[in-house]
This record gives sequence, structure tokens and C-alpha cells, in this order.
Amino acid sequence: MKILILAAVFGLAVLFIRSWLRLLQFKPPEQSGKEKKAQMVACEKCGLHVPLEMSFEVDGKYYCCRDHAKG
Repeated sequence: MKILILAAVFGLAVLFIRSWLRLLQFKPPEQSGKEKKAQMVACEKCGLHVPLEMSFEVDGKYYCCRDHAKG
């Protein structure tokens, strides 16, 4: 009976140590420049949020499309 208890304790210790070592090795992926979030701006006419690079700027105001920028 003592051998079964020792084997169970030893098995649990091995499982614990293996899972702990896996957690230590895990590193979350780093974000590259392309994966970083783009700055978002709201359209002055409809309120839709679009990336700054895709927006249309007229007199310091941002729009989601050319139609909204014109009128």
C-alpha cells in the first residue's frame, strides 16, 4: 500500500513539474510594427470610425469617404 501512495505522489509531482516548466517556457508573441493598432478617427458626417491612413481630411476634419468629404 505504501508503494502505491509513493507512486501516486511521485506521479503527481512529475506532472506538476512538467506543467510548471511549460508555463515558464511560454512567451506571448511580440507585435511587429504592422500588427500594432492603427489610429482611428471618426467621420464628421456619419460617425463611422476608420483608420487615419484611410480617411479623407478636409479643413482638419476627417471623413470616411469622398462623398462625405464633399458634401
